[in-house]
Amino acid sequence: MNKKSTLNILNGQEMYEYFKRSGFDKNGTFIPFNEAMCVGEATVDIFSSQFNKCRCNAHRVTIEQYNEITLKPLEVLFKNQFSHIVLWFDDDMFCQINLLTLLAYLDETNYKKNITFNLTNREFKVVDSFELDVHGYSKLYKKVMINKCMPENVNISLMENGIRLYLEYLKEENEITAYIRQRDNLESDILVSELLKAFPKYGLGDTQYIQLIERCKKNN
Repeated sequence: MNKKSTLNILNGQEMYEYFKRSGFDKNGTFIPFNEAMCVGEATVDIFSSQFNKCRCNAHRVTIEQYNEITLKPLEVLFKNQFSHIVLWFDDDMFCQINLLTLLAYLDETNYKKNITFNLTNREFKVVDSFELDVHGYSKLYKKVMINKCMPENVNISLMENGIRLYLEYLKEENEITAYIRQRDNLESDILVSELLKAFPKYGLGDTQYIQLIERCKKNN
C-alpha cells in the first residue's frame, strides 16, 4: 500500500504537534481532530452547517474560528481520497466520544475502505490496534449523542465504557461535580490541577473543568 494513500487522524492538536516533531510525513498524511464532542450538543448530520453552528455554540466560538481550528484540518478527509484511514485515540471518555463521531461520519458518507483504530496511551504510543467496519456507527452516534441513551451493543469495549462515562458526565450531579463541591474553598487553578489528576478516565482538559467549576458555583 502506498503510504501517502493513508490518512492518519489524530485526537487533537497536542498529539499532532508531537507527531510533527517525529517526522510523521513519511508514513502518510496526518491531521488533527480538534474537537471535544463530549461538551455541548450535536446534530444528526455530522459536519453539516447545522452541526457546525451547534458546535460553535458548544465551544463559544465564531463560525470563522471553528472553521480555522476544526474544519480546515479535516478538508482532506471530506475529499474522501484515501484508501486507508488510521484513527489514533486514547481510551478515555473524551477520546472515545470523538472516535465515535468520526466513525459515525464515515458511516454516514458510506465509507467502505480500510479503517484502523490505533489505541494510544498518554505518551501517544500505540498499545493496541484494531481493524474496524464503520457500518452501524451512525445509528450508535444518534442513540448516544442525540438521544443521550446507553446502547445495548457496542463493538468496542473501550467505547462502551467511554459512553457510560459520557452519560454520567452529562448528569447535573455526578462524581466530578461532587468532588468540586467538596473542595469549593480551593482556588480554581488549584482545583483544576486536582481534577486533572483525580479523573484521568474522563480525559477532560482545563477548559472543561473550569466550565464545570463555574456551573457548580452558579448552582450553589
